[in-house]
Amino acid sequence: MFADICTGLISILTPETIGAVALGIFTGLMFGAIPGISGIMAISILLPLTFYVSPLVGIPMLLGIYKASMFGGSITACCMLPVILVSYRYGVKWGFVTAFAFSLIQGIQGIAEGTFSAAALGVENGVFNGGFFSGSPLLAALGIFLLDYIIAFTVLGIGGIFRDKIKNKPLALVCGILLAGLLRYVAHVISGAIFFGIWGEWFFTQEGFFAWGQTLVDMFPGKTLYVLYSLIYNLFFLLPEVGLTALAGFLIAKAMPKLLQSQQADR
Repeated sequence: MFADICTGLISILTPETIGAVALGIFTGLMFGAIPGISGIMAISILLPLTFYVSPLVGIPMLLGIYKASMFGGSITACCMLPVILVSYRYGVKWGFVTAFAFSLIQGIQGIAEGTFSAAALGVENGVFNGGFFSGSPLLAALGIFLLDYIIAFTVLGIGGIFRDKIKNKPLALVCGILLAGLLRYVAHVISGAIFFGIWGEWFFTQEGFFAWGQTLVDMFPGKTLYVLYSLIYNLFFLLPEVGLTALAGFLIAKAMPKLLQSQQADR
């Protein structure tokens, strides 16, 4: 029996199989981020691709697609791109104006969805306890609104900063997307550590992390775990979103170069 288990592991843990799982996870995240596309639909679309590979490669890829597509719904499909295109075409000044308006819309939507309700914030006995900050629920809600919405989305206005600094237009757009995504990530990480860090121990002890999740909890006790949790959690959802936005921006820049022509509105 032990020999059979070892044989099975050797058959599965090959570069081809691991690569197929990674490809499936990435593809599933991308499909999951597209409105109206479910995990079952993604598998149905991509199933014919597995006809030409070994079952040891095809089945793990399909599993990766299905599992990742369920998480893909938490990733917005290129919502940053229109704001960054405004910044690129009309200049950073108008980019920040557009991004600020966009941040207000996102914040209002969050309020409408109940993001700032006492139940969503985990308020107990009128006290908020989220990590580095514990105290008034109102102050917590204001802090989250400021960091996760106003700052996190307003920084997208910087996306056009490389317009006149890099001659290659698609590359300039992609660099702007990556910089804007990095700044947004920093804002979310700060907010996560301050207001949601207390969820770190629960997060790392979930089934998906296996034994190394508990190891992280033991290695980084207390408030250090708050920061680590925020770094990893926000990376999980923002990295695919930035990657998808950068890819879409690059393809648009290649297909429609006139879209990136400066409108000189920032004179």
